[in-house]
Amino acid sequence: MRIMVVEAYKLLRTSLVGMLRDNGYDVVAEANRGAEAVEKIKEHKPELVLLDIHGDTFEATREIKKTYPEVKVVMLSLAEDVDDEPAAIESGADGYIGKNATTAELFEAINTALERPAA
Repeated sequence: MRIMVVEAYKLLRTSLVGMLRDNGYDVVAEANRGAEAVEKIKEHKPELVLLDIHGDTFEATREIKKTYPEVKVVMLSLAEDVDDEPAAIESGADGYIGKNATTAELFEAINTALERPAA
């Protein structure tokens, strides 16, 4: 599974990348923001983008799904509740999870999104 991690905070991004790699996921690229992720998809060809909800996230998700409909998007939210979930799904995300989730819940969200048929 080829994954791109998009997280604004380097410490969190580095932690996510390490955790994913330690559990057998192939992290092929990293980015700070959604716009940067959109630019890197063509080169790195991830199957899934793990995208932090920050700034241009929803616009980037719409662009990713329009240009690369086969690429799955799972959004990570700092919100303690599901306030961002409707907007995430409306923008085309294949999954949504809070940053307070367990590692097992994150892996479940990733695997569930990867199993979804392309839109």
